[in-house]
Amino acid sequence: MGIKLKDINKDIGTKTDPESWGELHAKVIESDKDLITRKGYRCWGIGICAAEVVDAIVRNTCICITLSTYLKGCRHGLEKDVYMSLPCIVGRNGVQTLLRHPYTMEEQELTENSCRAIYETQKSILHTLE
Repeated sequence: MGIKLKDINKDIGTKTDPESWGELHAKVIESDKDLITRKGYRCWGIGICAAEVVDAIVRNTCICITLSTYLKGCRHGLEKDVYMSLPCIVGRNGVQTLLRHPYTMEEQELTENSCRAIYETQKSILHTLE
């Protein structure tokens, strides 16, 4: 699975981080707002990602791609079915497996919060369709 950045830089994500990874993380989170205001460029990104998924399936490359995938009984702190973006191995049969890695307590908490928020959003959409 590789090595965790925390093993290389103990201060990663803190105010004392000499490499300012927390600042980069904040910029990535905020970049979506910029993408929304410049929608024309966003279309290309979606097309490129779709082409990469199709290529993985057609050529059976079995590459790791982060995809929104169905999780029955979520396993991320919520016992409900939910669609969530997670790293997946994609090949001829579509999503062949989910990559799992050990989360820190903070990462687990953030993932559980995300899972709950996604579930609540899905639930509200389903109620409007009924």
